[in-house]
Amino acid sequence: MSRRILSLFIMIACVTVISVSSATGNTETSGIDALLSGEVSGSLQISISSPVFRKLSQFGKERIQSLNRLMQHFSIDISINGDETNATVSVDSEPIINLYGENNDHIIIRGDSSSGNSIMYTPKRRNSHNDDSDFIPGFLETDFFRTNRMLDQLYKICEKLPVSFPELSKTETSGISYKGYGKAIRKNTVQFTRDYIQDHFPKALSDLAESDEISQFLNSLIFHGTQKITLQYNSDNQIISITYNGTVGLTEETLRKVSLTWRCMRVKNHIKDSVSLKTPSVKGFDKYNLSFERELNNDPEDNNPILVWDYQLDQKETDNKRKIQYKANLSMKDSQVNGDILFNEKMNGREQSTRIVPSMKQENDHSYTGTIEITNKTGKIEMNSIQIPVVFYRTDTLPSQIHRDAVSTENSMIEEQNDETLYREIYSLLIRKVITLPETDTEYLRKDIPENLWYSIKESINPEETEP
Repeated sequence: MSRRILSLFIMIACVTVISVSSATGNTETSGIDALLSGEVSGSLQISISSPVFRKLSQFGKERIQSLNRLMQHFSIDISINGDETNATVSVDSEPIINLYGENNDHIIIRGDSSSGNSIMYTPKRRNSHNDDSDFIPGFLETDFFRTNRMLDQLYKICEKLPVSFPELSKTETSGISYKGYGKAIRKNTVQFTRDYIQDHFPKALSDLAESDEISQFLNSLIFHGTQKITLQYNSDNQIISITYNGTVGLTEETLRKVSLTWRCMRVKNHIKDSVSLKTPSVKGFDKYNLSFERELNNDPEDNNPILVWDYQLDQKETDNKRKIQYKANLSMKDSQVNGDILFNEKMNGREQSTRIVPSMKQENDHSYTGTIEITNKTGKIEMNSIQIPVVFYRTDTLPSQIHRDAVSTENSMIEEQNDETLYREIYSLLIRKVITLPETDTEYLRKDIPENLWYSIKESINPEETEP
C-alpha cells in the first residue's frame, strides 16, 4: 500500500478516536486533536482486510472481479504508537512484509517459513516533492496539521500579548459584531515599533510560546518594520477576532507582506475559527494565500460530536501555480460515524481529487467496524474506487484473531537498497506466495502470462505440483 493511501487510513482512523473519546468521557486524549494536529497520543490499531475494487478505469467488470478474488487473500495491520508506525502485510494471515519506524523507514521482507530467514531493508530516501504518491502525506504534515497546531499555539500567545507588552498596548471600547462569533466590547491594539523589533524580536515573541515547534518557528523569522496586532474581546473577556499586519520572512530576500484576519471562538470543547491569510512577496510575484474554516464540537455532554473544516490554499512560486482544497464534514450519531473528506489539487492545468467516505459503527468503548470508500478522480473522470473493510481498536493489544506476531530481526540480514531492488524483492516474494493460491483466485495474474510459462513458474516454486 502506498504512503498516499496509508496516510489517508491514519487520518480516517483518528475519526474513531473522536467518538471513542466522547463515548468514554476520555478528555486526556482527544481524537479531534489527533485528526487536526496529526499527533496521536497513546496507541491505535487498524486492521484492513479483503479490499474490494469498485472501479478501475483501465479494466472491465470481469477483470476487476478477478482482482477482487485475489485481494480477498490480503490483509494489512497498522499499529500507531506515538511517532512509531508499524504496518504488516499478510497473505492468508501469514505476515510477509513489515514496515516500521517513525516514517516506515525500515522494511522487513519475510523469508520462506521453512527457513525463517528475513531481509531487513533501509530504503534510500526519496525527494517527496518530486513524488506524487508522497504529496498528500507531505501536505498533511507541512501544511494542514502544522497550520492547526500553529493556530492553537498562536491563540495562546495572543492571550498573553497585552500583559506581556503593556507599554506597547492600547485599550479602547468596541462594538463590532462578528457573525457566528459574537459581539466585541473591547479592543486591544499591540503595536511593535521598528526600534523595538530590531532590539527584541523575535525572542520577545518566541518566549511566550508553550511548544518547541512554535518557538523554533518564530525564532526562524525575520521581522521588518512596524508590526501591529489587534485583539477584539467579548463580554466574557475572550478573544473573538485577531488581525495582524506586518512584513516578515525567513530571509531578507523572501520577505512577505502578511495580512491576517482571524475570527475565533473557544467555549469549553467547542472551537471555531475562520482564517484569511494573504502573503504576497515584497519582491516578485510569489504568493501563499490561505482561507481556512474549522469547527469542532466534542462536548462530553453531547453524544453527537462534529468536526468540519475547509482548507483552501492558493499558491504561486515562479511559474508554478497550485490550488488546494481540503475539506471534511464528519459527525457521529447513534454510535455511527459518517461524513466525507475531500482533497482536491489543481496545479498548472491538472486537477486531481480524492474523496474518502467512512461508514463506521461503534462496537464497544474501544473498537469500531465498518468500511471506508476511497475514490480518485483526474479532472471529472473517476479513475478508481475501492471499498475497504476496516476495524479500529483504541487499545494496547489487538484481539487474538487478528493479532500479528511482533517482528523479530534476530535472523535478519540488514541491507540498504534502492527502491528498484526493494520492489523486485517484494514482487518476488508476493509471486511465491500468491502462486500457491487456488487457480480461480490467481486468474487476474494469469491473464497476461502465457499458460505454459505460468505453470513453469509454479512448478519451479512447488516441484511437487505438476502441470494439469
